[in-house]
Formats: sequence, structure tokens, C-alpha cells
Amino acid sequence: MQTLRRHQFPPSCHAPGQRFLVADDYTRAGFGSAMWFWRGCLVLALNENRVMVASEKRTRAAFMEHWSSCTKCDAERAAESSQDPLVIKRCEWGTPAWTGQTLPEVFKHLGHFWWFVHGFAFLAQPRATFVKDLGEVASLHVRRGDKVREAAIIPVRFYLADLEAALPNFTTRTVLLVSDEPENVKAEAEQSFVSNRNVTFDINITKAPEGRSRYWSETDDHDIAHDLGLLQVGEPIALSLTTNFGQVGMSLKIAADLRSRRPGTVVLTNPTIFSSNYRLVRNASTPLGVELTFGNPECHNDDYASMRASEEGPCCNKPLTFAW
Repeated sequence: MQTLRRHQFPPSCHAPGQRFLVADDYTRAGFGSAMWFWRGCLVLALNENRVMVASEKRTRAAFMEHWSSCTKCDAERAAESSQDPLVIKRCEWGTPAWTGQTLPEVFKHLGHFWWFVHGFAFLAQPRATFVKDLGEVASLHVRRGDKVREAAIIPVRFYLADLEAALPNFTTRTVLLVSDEPENVKAEAEQSFVSNRNVTFDINITKAPEGRSRYWSETDDHDIAHDLGLLQVGEPIALSLTTNFGQVGMSLKIAADLRSRRPGTVVLTNPTIFSSNYRLVRNASTPLGVELTFGNPECHNDDYASMRASEEGPCCNKPLTFAW
């Protein structure tokens, strides 16, 4: 991460030959989609030796750390003084790096999942601690809302069963439930308690903004930061990779644990991204023991239980737990 920070925070923003990439704001979808777009821009900036700066407006700038010590004004002044139109390049929707398969050359040896985690963690780093240490808690993220158009709904009982399997040594556990449909998910979770006799789950729910989709572009910064904080402090954290928001929360947790040299665990009830051809699999040769794979057959199955029950074949979808 120090390499990334040195790139984005140069000694001077006015050095001769300094070039910039100006990343557009992104409000066409939710917070997680914006992170994917900006991470693609960051790949482009690193590979072209440009400092990535934000456009005049950056949605959710109130809670995220600055991406650079340079600004768009610095970039414009550099272009004006050099009279070189190539000093500035814009990153707009549709950049090839958006797909996630393109890596920064400087980090290529660390693998796709290492960049997946650290790219998100750099961009979404909160300016302050929104959630204090809550002691011995686990975190569970369940995304519903408009996500049902992209991926099969995963019943909460599967998340709870996977968490229970990951916590064999605990008799009582508090689970922080983070969701864009908290009341519906809470009711479903409470109905699942009976099948989870070895672990007691106390569901704590954050309040969603009144009358708004929790992770859409107009959602209050503090609500997003608070939910990310709840995901970051849990041990373990349980989620599905089908949700962008969960991916960012997971990345912040992994990066924070690695910085602090804390052990940690991630429980993935669904290890595929968007139920598409991106899948996380075990790979002992990588820093975290797992790696993203591409080119897998796409499985658009509306019945998650059937995908999970399948013992083999391209749509077999078993949970994945990994630790560090």
C-alpha cells in the first residue's frame, strides 16, 4: 500500500512532466458500483504513470479520505503551463479497466484478489472511525433491494449456517446485521434461529434512511460509513460476493487486519461475483490463499439452494471460508 500512496501523494504536484488522470463523479448507480468504476480509473492511472484526482465534485467525499495530495486545479495548472494537452486525461464511464480483469503492472505479481482488496480499501478508506470497538462480534451483510435483478436471493439461513460452521468454539455470539432491507432480513433471520442451536445470534440493525434505498447515490454519507464500519469490526465477516457494497466492506476489514497484523476470517456464502464468470477459489500461492478466476461458465440460476446443493458441474456454488 505504501507504493500506492507514494504514487498518489507525490512530493510535488507541479513537478515537470507530472501527468494526471481526472476521474469523473459517478452517480448512475450505488456506492459499490462507484467503487468499481473508480478502482478501474486507478488502474489506468497507475499503468500510465498518472496521479488520479477527483473531478470538482465527488459523491460521498464527506466520509472518505482524499485520494491524492493533488487536485484537479493542480492538473489544470500543469496543463496550462506546459501547453501539453496530454498532461490531463479523463476517466469516464466505459474505461476498459472497469471489468476488474486489468491489473496495475506494479502489483501484478500479487494477483487479482490482492488488488481487488487493496484497491477498494484505498479508495473507500473513511476519514474517521464511525464504529468503535464493539468487542467480540461477527458481522453479516445481506444485500437485497435492486440486487435481486442481478443475482439469486440467498436465504438468511444459509449465511447463519455458514457462520455457525466458522464459529465452533463460541456458545454466544453477537452478529451485527447490515442490510438495505433490515426489517425484512431481521424477520427472516429470527425465523432461522431454531436451526442454529449451537450459537446464539443477537441481531443488531442499523437504521436505514427514511424512504430511501440504503446504498443509492443520494444515501447519507454517515449511513454508508457506519455500515462499512460495522462490517470492518466483525470477526468473522459473512457475506456474498454478489454484492459490491459487501465487497468493499470486506476489503476494508482485510486491509485493516493486515495493517494491524490481526488474524481474520471471511465467510463467503456465495464466492461468485454477480453470479457471473468471476469466482474466488483457493490458491495457496497467493498472499491471502485465495484468488479470483475468470472465464467460468455464467450461472443465472434464480434458485440459490439448487446451486448450493449441486455437487459438481459449472453451477456448483459452495461456500468458501478463508483466513489470514
